[in-house]
Amino acid sequence: MKRLFLGFNLLLLFGLFPFVAHGEWNVLVVDAVSEPGHEFNVLKDNVEEVAGEPVTYAQTVSTALIDEDLANYDVVWLGWNCSSDDGNYFRDKDADQIAAYVEAGGCLLTSATDNNGWKSDWLPADFTVLDTGDYDLEVTEEGKELFSNPNDVDPGSLIMDERYTSIDDAYTVLAWAKGMEGSDAGVLQITLGKGLYLLASIDNRDVGKTQSNLPLMENMLYYAIAFAEEARAVEPSDKLATTWASIKAQ
Repeated sequence: MKRLFLGFNLLLLFGLFPFVAHGEWNVLVVDAVSEPGHEFNVLKDNVEEVAGEPVTYAQTVSTALIDEDLANYDVVWLGWNCSSDDGNYFRDKDADQIAAYVEAGGCLLTSATDNNGWKSDWLPADFTVLDTGDYDLEVTEEGKELFSNPNDVDPGSLIMDERYTSIDDAYTVLAWAKGMEGSDAGVLQITLGKGLYLLASIDNRDVGKTQSNLPLMENMLYYAIAFAEEARAVEPSDKLATTWASIKAQ
């Protein structure tokens, strides 16, 4: 996983990987049942294109994700509290569906989730969520691309929520909680097959906080789409691998 991530970062750093002509990017924003869904409106109204190509947004609620054909989307964004909300666990029915989507080349992005009832068994590796409230970030070397393209994001300008801790070594930490390096983090990523999980514990519970986090949210879309395009350019290494383009064509 880290080899693929380092190769991806080098391609971005030296400008060796251009975006491939695509037509449009399709993004599905998933809301928790009890949340108003600020990510969808703020992204739709402010991030109309990525890398010069338009973005089309769709919206659903977390309990209806199982009914979606995820192959229709370049990015799936689980909104604030979508993966655990005050003891309600929403990813117990579609974990396999999400994993198949990511493994085939999809990118799953997340905003913060509630610690109450949190489970990480739908992810490739474990971590715990702490009920901490807002905190500052320290960006790691691996996270510099995420925080600089296309916006130069000041980590102190973000509104964070819970912290990630007891983090499995399979994750790459893109930003630690300030002063808690090696323990508690605010932004993680992990790959599965040809795809990516990018988890940022940004607090998007209201419009004001979501607007404050918008520069990083836009960067997250750029980052995920660049990763997906790079991964799609790599030929499958075995018969089990499936290109995302072939799935979308079915």
